[in-house]
Amino acid sequence: MAGLTSTTRHRWLYGAALGFPAFILLTWWVHHIDGPAGIDEAVLAATVQGRTRPLTIVATVSTGLGSTVGVIIAAILAALLLLWRTRRLLLSLILTIAVVETAAVVFLTKELVARDRPPTDWLIGAPAGDPAFPSGHTTNGSVVYVLSAIYLATTLTHRWSRALLVAAGILIGIAIGLSRIYLGYHWATDVLGGWLLAIAVCGTATYVACRLQRIDGSVGYGAEVAHQRAPR
Repeated sequence: MAGLTSTTRHRWLYGAALGFPAFILLTWWVHHIDGPAGIDEAVLAATVQGRTRPLTIVATVSTGLGSTVGVIIAAILAALLLLWRTRRLLLSLILTIAVVETAAVVFLTKELVARDRPPTDWLIGAPAGDPAFPSGHTTNGSVVYVLSAIYLATTLTHRWSRALLVAAGILIGIAIGLSRIYLGYHWATDVLGGWLLAIAVCGTATYVACRLQRIDGSVGYGAEVAHQRAPR
């Protein structure tokens, strides 16, 4: 991960340009079929058969990271850490706006599509009362953890530490999505829709940050912070 640089900002724009149309097309298709697809039923059935106690514990913890409380706590901590590391408000503000707007889009899409969740016979946990598509845990969780990791990575000086941080954020987003299928809360296409929307939001928010910060391709926040803290 090279950080937020002028040489990589267009890659984030390409991600947004692919993510949004893919999400819209999937949303239209899910609404059009009016029920689970064959792949949805096959994936959920295979997942239920493969359940084990250790995997259930991991899935329960992972899904908690994408809950409303988990997302709010993570967003607040990340925003405060960004403010402390960069001494600037912009990244914290973009992160906050992205999280709020994502939650709004998820809510509106759920109401529009009004997709039924999987049968409660396969559910581990308390039933959810809102529609299934897209997975809110997956979308909101992926946005807050991946975007926080991308932004915080720009405050680090070593390439390997930036790569590890971003990889961790992506893995958390993946784990949250898989946990929603494993626990029986969502169909596979609900989670796929959440990931596509998260890719679009993260790409857009990162591109915006690149444009507003006008960071030179060879110097990111990490180098700037190290320079500011170096003894004179």
